[in-house]
Amino acid sequence: MIQALRHTPYTSAKFKTFSTEGEYRLNEFLADTGLSLQQCEQNYQSMDLALRQDLVPSFMANADKYGLHELTYPSFNCNFGFRHTYCALDMVHCIQVTILACIGTNWPAGL
Repeated sequence: MIQALRHTPYTSAKFKTFSTEGEYRLNEFLADTGLSLQQCEQNYQSMDLALRQDLVPSFMANADKYGLHELTYPSFNCNFGFRHTYCALDMVHCIQVTILACIGTNWPAGL
């Protein structure tokens, strides 16, 4: 989970995880939420069940202190049986990157 917070665009920009002070603030945020670094460095599925169930409320309780007003957002997932699960925001990022990659190139008019 610490990797997800470190590399997600929103939290990495808010914490400034590219600096030593930002890494310290991220670790401080996790400590304020009551999560140990040992638990945070594990795979999400390997974390204690009680911590996983209390994760969002504990994050939101400390979000204002660290200026994380948009830490959570309403979204949905799309699941096709046993295939990959897609999040709506992931699809938005994919479309944005595709559009940005097409700008300035000579793509055929029909595409």
